[in-house]
Amino acid sequence: MDLFHYWGEDLQASPTGDLSLADMSTTTKQEILRALMTNAALSDSAGNPLTAADYLDHPDFGAGLPRRIGDLLDLGQISAVVMGVVLSFPEVSRSPRPVVDVTAFNDGATISIQYVDTASGGSELLSFDIKP
Repeated sequence: MDLFHYWGEDLQASPTGDLSLADMSTTTKQEILRALMTNAALSDSAGNPLTAADYLDHPDFGAGLPRRIGDLLDLGQISAVVMGVVLSFPEVSRSPRPVVDVTAFNDGATISIQYVDTASGGSELLSFDIKP
């Protein structure tokens, strides 16, 4: 079991005053969101560092969706990145294939991911915004 801790939110207290725990489906959602919202280190073509990673001990971890804000949003590219990350989790069923929807708004995008959880067989929905 993992702690209940969604990206950008505080830890939650349980009714008994302990830290709340996440069930398996919530843990998967939290891990997908963390992978999408974490920025990996970027280097130029010569290997010179351009930006540091969010996780210094894991410079290659993360899809870096927040870095895309402020650029011209390529919804197809964002959708492909999201699908790649989602399919990297064994808890996400490959059949039926997950559905990723990326919708732009004024200064960001809403991302919705619908998938089947392999453990429960139930349909799961993860939806979040990326914005400055």
